[in-house]
Amino acid sequence: MPKYYSIKKFEISDDNLKSKYQDYLREVLLGNLPAPALSYEKFIDFEPMFEEVIMKCLECKFQETIEHSHMLFSMSITGTPFPIETCPVCGMTAFMPLDIYRKIKGYK
Repeated sequence: MPKYYSIKKFEISDDNLKSKYQDYLREVLLGNLPAPALSYEKFIDFEPMFEEVIMKCLECKFQETIEHSHMLFSMSITGTPFPIETCPVCGMTAFMPLDIYRKIKGYK
């Protein structure tokens, strides 16, 4: 469980899990993810894949729900305690979890 922001758990159908695994294998083959590839069993045991986080832009107020595993990968690269990304709408580096957005804006 993240320390500074909240996540929500959700379920993924077996067909979607298999599709995600095929996408994962493709990314490993392309060299975008570390090799060797995980087995299917280990892949589906990755809990953050079944979690989502609401992200909101501090600049343009765009909001989107994203799979938590993507944010964890980004955080491991940047070394930040919460994800802060480039907003897909305005292009500013101000796309963050809704909880962090609310703290900065002074909301409860």
